[in-house]
Amino acid sequence: LLYTKGLYSDDGILAMMRCLEKIFNIFSENVDGRIDEILFCNPNVLKEINPQLDRTEVNYPNNETVVSLFNEQVKKRADKTAILFKGEAYTYGLLNERANRLAHSLRDKGLQNGELVGVVAERSFEMIVALIATVKAGGIYVPIDPIYPIERRKYIIEDSKTKFILKGHVDLGCFDNREIIDLEEESSYSNDISEPDVLITPENGIYVIYT
Repeated sequence: LLYTKGLYSDDGILAMMRCLEKIFNIFSENVDGRIDEILFCNPNVLKEINPQLDRTEVNYPNNETVVSLFNEQVKKRADKTAILFKGEAYTYGLLNERANRLAHSLRDKGLQNGELVGVVAERSFEMIVALIATVKAGGIYVPIDPIYPIERRKYIIEDSKTKFILKGHVDLGCFDNREIIDLEEESSYSNDISEPDVLITPENGIYVIYT
């Protein structure tokens, strides 16, 4: 029997196994029985199990950032698969390199810390790159679903006052005074694969969502 030691105690697991065994026995004798009509565990066992099920707290390093946690995974798993999409596998190393290149492009185009960046892209490798790159560049991404009506997309872009828009295979139309960066164009990516020299703190925003 395999289970996560940090989430469950040995006694709690054994109690759950006893309950499962009782369930199987009950339904082997009465296949038409209903779960909600059966007290399959005695109250004392339920008291023992419930605290285990309610333990949802997780220790989280409050001095770390999304970028530092991601970069840590890159160091540990550079050659491991980070994304599987439509039969294609993308490693942490490739994802990081691509995100760094796009982050450098954003900074080169004038993105400052705390500025909003619109991301209008369908689910894809490039969409994940855009989100990570925006955060690495110190920006705050605004996800905009490409299936939204044009007027809805226009409202979000104008209301959020984003200066930069990262787009996938989507017809955005024209927007004045905004830098539109095509995620599918190789020219949108800097040649610099190094980690952007941008101060990122745990207090930095990551995203703004319009509901």
